[in-house]
Amino acid sequence: PPRKALTPSEAAAKGLGAITTFFKVKRKPGRPKTKRNLAGDVVNLTARRPGRPPSNSKKDSKAAQKPVSAQKGTTLNNPTDAPIEPGPPPKRVNWGVGDNKAKLETAIAEWDEKRGRYCDNNGEARSMRVFCLMVNIPYETFKKYACEDKTKRRKVGNGIGRKPLMNGKDQDFLVET
Repeated sequence: PPRKALTPSEAAAKGLGAITTFFKVKRKPGRPKTKRNLAGDVVNLTARRPGRPPSNSKKDSKAAQKPVSAQKGTTLNNPTDAPIEPGPPPKRVNWGVGDNKAKLETAIAEWDEKRGRYCDNNGEARSMRVFCLMVNIPYETFKKYACEDKTKRRKVGNGIGRKPLMNGKDQDFLVET
C-alpha cells in the first residue's frame, strides 16, 4: 500500500519538519528593493473592484462633478485629453560629428578671433560662460576646446578609441596595388 503523508503535528512529534526550516533562504546581496509607489499609476474607474460598494458621500459627488480629464489617474479615450507623460531623458550630444561639430568649430573660431558674438554691443569682451549661453554650447564642454593654452586643447572631432595606422589615402593605394 502507498504511504500516507504525515500531518504537520505528527511530523513535529517525530522530529520531522519541512526542508525549508533547515535550509534558510539566503538574502540577496546589496540594498533591499523598495516597493513601487502606485499613486501615479493609471486606474480604470469602470472596473469593478472587490469590497464595499461606493457610498454617496459629499466626496464622491464632488469627484463626479469634475470632468473626466481633471480626475487624477483616469483612462481617457480622447488622446488630446491625455495627461502629458515625461519622455526619456535627453541623450548625450556628440560634439565631434555633423551639425554639432560645425557649431562648435564656428564658436571656437569666434572665440579665438574675438569676433561675432564674442563682443557685446559696446565692443567689450564677454565672459566664456556668457558666450557659451549665446552659442548654446555647455560651458563645461566648450572650455575643454577653447582653453587659453592651445597645447592643452581638445581637438574637435577627435573621438575616442584606437587610431588607424594608415590614413584613408594610403589604405586606398594599398587596396589598388
